[in-house]
Amino acid sequence: MRRGNILSGGAFTAALLSLGAFMAVLLALGAILYIVLSGAMERDVDNQLLEEEQLFLQIYDRYGQQALVDAIGQMETPAVAGRRVAGLFDADGRRLAGNLDTLPLSEGWMTLEFNQLLPRPNGLYRLHASSTTPLDGAATLVVGYNIRVLQRTEWQLLYSLLLAGAAVTIASIAAGYAVSRRMFGKLEAMSETLEAVSRGDMAVRIPVSSLNDQIDRIAQRINAHIDRLAVLSDITRNTVNTIAHDLRSPLGRISLEVQQAMVETTGDARLQERMESVLAELEGVTGAFDAIMRISRIRASAGEADFSVVFVAELLAEMQETFTPLLEDMGQRLVCDADLFRGLAVFGDAPMLRQALANLVQNAGRHCPPGTTVTLDAAEDGEGAVVLRVCDDGPGIPADRRSDVLLPFHRVEGGQPAPGSGLGLALVSAVAVRHDASLALSDNGPGLAVSIRFPPRAKINIL
Repeated sequence: MRRGNILSGGAFTAALLSLGAFMAVLLALGAILYIVLSGAMERDVDNQLLEEEQLFLQIYDRYGQQALVDAIGQMETPAVAGRRVAGLFDADGRRLAGNLDTLPLSEGWMTLEFNQLLPRPNGLYRLHASSTTPLDGAATLVVGYNIRVLQRTEWQLLYSLLLAGAAVTIASIAAGYAVSRRMFGKLEAMSETLEAVSRGDMAVRIPVSSLNDQIDRIAQRINAHIDRLAVLSDITRNTVNTIAHDLRSPLGRISLEVQQAMVETTGDARLQERMESVLAELEGVTGAFDAIMRISRIRASAGEADFSVVFVAELLAEMQETFTPLLEDMGQRLVCDADLFRGLAVFGDAPMLRQALANLVQNAGRHCPPGTTVTLDAAEDGEGAVVLRVCDDGPGIPADRRSDVLLPFHRVEGGQPAPGSGLGLALVSAVAVRHDASLALSDNGPGLAVSIRFPPRAKINIL
């Protein structure tokens, strides 16, 4: 299962779009929440500072200056220092009390950074300075609060939002990948089933899960169509087989009658010639019926119970031994060096493979003129697939007609006239489909090259 196909699936894309929308909403809500919370905490600090300032002034009004100095001096205790600051400064800016050593340059609200260059406070403080009249003259009272705590709260809020966004992102991507993987698996199973049906295997069906989602419902409908197609295919195949089988017997009897009539009319040369022509036509029709039945049996077979390791060198050597004399009688020659292919083997039905190669060699000899060279070849490509090839240097087949000749009863007009029913390549195509192999017709420059490429398998032990 290719990961690229999963990541580009509709479910994963929908998950990414949903994640993008969620993150946009999360960012907007986070920004609003941050602004609102930050403003609320700042107002709360301001109110506390104003209350504290009023409390110091009330202490002075009720108990005098020493009470105010003592109250402000409590800011120097370790429990308070670092969180709160306060200072009372005279008109010349000298500290009279408190843990704030420096008088701010202006009055009102301000935010100042106190660092370790100053003796006591350290941090970012929100300050409020106002003029007052204690100690028998003008003075300035300053109160402040360390807002680092507020900043930490704000950062924790941002961190929580980022953590939530990351968690949702990971969960969305994982869920989208899981759903897309499941859907892609179902689509792969659907594709494999339809491909098997196209090869003639009407027993396969698309698996349907208990979820009964949209793909499952589509799979159920496709399975119903395959059921109907299987019934129609069985009816058609049985009808054709029945017709072919039922006609073989009378055709055989007619052939025998013609042969007997030829014996009884040996004196009439003209009648003998016509009977020989009739007998040849009968043999052609009988051969066509036999080919139809063979193709039907090949398409109806399934599984690999009859498959075994077939050594390419032995298979090609057998073809060479069988057809070399036949092609020589036609003024042609067959070329094959079987020893070159002793390291190659395929897994398949040996009789079917022999029939396919025999049909290809016979087709080459039948449709090519004298002097043609037919070559049997084999190779292993870069993906580990074994390719069997039958090539000739004859007239070849036009590129726009090569797919047509694989159809039953189709023949290319013109070129070398030859008998036949147009079922040879159709049978080869059925054998290729039976082995999950691909059949290709290409230009041999000159001539035609027919290749059967078997799918890559684990290395076959040929020792």
